[in-house]
Parts: sequence; structure tokens; C-alpha cells
Amino acid sequence: MPVSIHNIIFVLGGPGSGKGTQCTLLSAQRNLKHLSIGDILRTEQQNRSSVWATIIKVNISNGLIGSKEMTVGLLKDAMLKHEEMEPGTRGFLVDGFPRTLDRAKYFEETIEEPLAVVVLQCPEGIMRDRLKVRAEMLGRVDDNDLAIQKRLDTFSNETQEVINHYEKRKLLINVDGSGSKEDVQARFAAAVDMALARTKSNSSQKG
Repeated sequence: MPVSIHNIIFVLGGPGSGKGTQCTLLSAQRNLKHLSIGDILRTEQQNRSSVWATIIKVNISNGLIGSKEMTVGLLKDAMLKHEEMEPGTRGFLVDGFPRTLDRAKYFEETIEEPLAVVVLQCPEGIMRDRLKVRAEMLGRVDDNDLAIQKRLDTFSNETQEVINHYEKRKLLINVDGSGSKEDVQARFAAAVDMALARTKSNSSQKG
């Protein structure tokens, strides 16, 4: 049975498209909780008692995300923990998930259908440049050349199925992710506001 977690917005885009940056900037402004599947996995990797730690370490170094049971399970735990500790937030911005169709379907089966799926569209050249800068600043293991290429390939080959899936269901909102951070933020904010408006629409229909 699905758990009771509401107002979920998935944020997709290739590596370096600005998902994390834009979600961080907007989450406080809209009273939303930003959850990054990448951050969740990296935190779990540091948990010495976790059964997933070694698997996650290998996956991250190879640009992989892991099984649907692991990723959805960890994401669900993070959502439930947040709703318990901060019940007043309006919902969730989940960035970097789902990357594959089986994860999207498994999430919906065990949690809930998203309000919308916002996709940051960005040319590959710009994404590569951003990732190189991030690697120099943060030294992330998944920002090496090999891992970057694998992540770009994964997004191109697998995540497109997810995008097509939600486009058919009229849940997709495309956003131009190129340009300055401020310009992208304005476009991203408009897309998220459009998604949040659906909660009022859905409530009216139920009423």
C-alpha cells in the first residue's frame, strides 16, 4: 500500500543542468523540502551500519544509482522523517529522481504519483563545463571524466523513457536550463508554481 506523502515534484535534468542549485534556491522561498537522491545516497554511504554503504560507494564511483528498492526505500524514509519533524511544509522538490522508468513506477506504487515532473533542458557542452568547475571546487568522486560520461549516457539513454512517460500523462514541465543562474531560477520558479497550482485544482475537483 502507498504511504501518505503528498505534493511531490520531481526535478530532472542531465548532470550539471542545475537541478540541485535551483531546488536549493527555491525550496525556502516556496516552503518546500528539497531532497536530492544523490545527497541521500552519499549520506547513507557514510553510515557504517548501513547494509547499502559498500554498494553505494561502488555505484557512485561508476556513475550508477543502484536498485529501485534501495533508492525508493531511502527516499521514502527521508520523506517520512521530514514530514514527522517539519509537518508544515507544502511538499517536496526531489532532484535527480527517477532516472529510470522502473524506479518511477515503483515510486508511484509504493508512495504516490508526483504533482509534476520539471525537466531542466541544457546542452551537453554547458553541463560538462559546469561539472568540471564543480569537480575543481568540491572534489566529488562522481565528477571525474569517466563517471560524467556514464551519467550523461544514462540520462540520454534511460531517463528519456521517464520523460516520455510523464509527458504522455501531461505531468511534464520543460524549463530552459541554460543562461545565468538568475534567469534559470525565474523560469524554474514559474514551473514549480504551475505545479503547486495543481494542488488547488485537485482539491477543488475533490470538493
